[in-house]
Amino acid sequence: MASGMKGKVKAGEEFQQYFNKQAKTGTEKLDFYWEVENGVLPVLPPVLEMEQRIAIALFRKDDPSSTGFVPVHPEIFGARVVPGVVVAPPKSTIKFHNADPFVHELYSDDLGKLFPPELQSSQQTRQVQFTNPGVYRVSCRTTPHLAGYVVIVEGVVAVKTPDAEGNFSFEEMDPGDYIVKIYFDGSVVGEKAVTVVDSDKEKDIAQVEIEMKPPALAADGPGKGDGKTSGKVETKAPEDVAKEPEDQGKDEKKGKGEK
Repeated sequence: MASGMKGKVKAGEEFQQYFNKQAKTGTEKLDFYWEVENGVLPVLPPVLEMEQRIAIALFRKDDPSSTGFVPVHPEIFGARVVPGVVVAPPKSTIKFHNADPFVHELYSDDLGKLFPPELQSSQQTRQVQFTNPGVYRVSCRTTPHLAGYVVIVEGVVAVKTPDAEGNFSFEEMDPGDYIVKIYFDGSVVGEKAVTVVDSDKEKDIAQVEIEMKPPALAADGPGKGDGKTSGKVETKAPEDVAKEPEDQGKDEKKGKGEK
């Protein structure tokens, strides 16, 4: 058996409170669970679907490259992006396959003109290249509740989706020091440093357990939440970057004239 890693992702109490609040009031508000007692079914809290909302990304401490990385290509199924979080290095081309029996119209405001709304028939695949590091929310005009995230980050070497209980594993790993990062939608919610040894014995497989925290708290880990307090990496589409200096000058002039 080659070197590898086994792990488990757990939702800490603070993260569960954060998730419950987001489900009721945040941008990812969920409308498909009971919030009012009806005398038949009890009021139930929202359920965190780890296999849908969580991605586990692996980084080498001593090697920032992503040589040979093969990205996950999501499907649109049941009016959802499956998996809902894709992590890949810059310049990755992500393929979105429509497995639904009806059309979708995917787009990303974060990528602007490079990912505009476009009708996508059933069983049709659409390819989009994500050049720059950042977090890109994917939406759909046909099914507005659909939401997925593409996280583009330097140095990622492998990505896994946990099962419903939060279990995951990486096989055939080179010995060395790694950092495991947990992404919830587009935010880092947990990370841990792990050392993998050169051994073919099962007892030597690296074991890791990571407790998820709200994005702002998770930024205190080894990677500092990708350099942002929120755990997100902000980006602008090329056409927005080109306009920035002019817009900035207008804002500065406007600010000096206001009290």
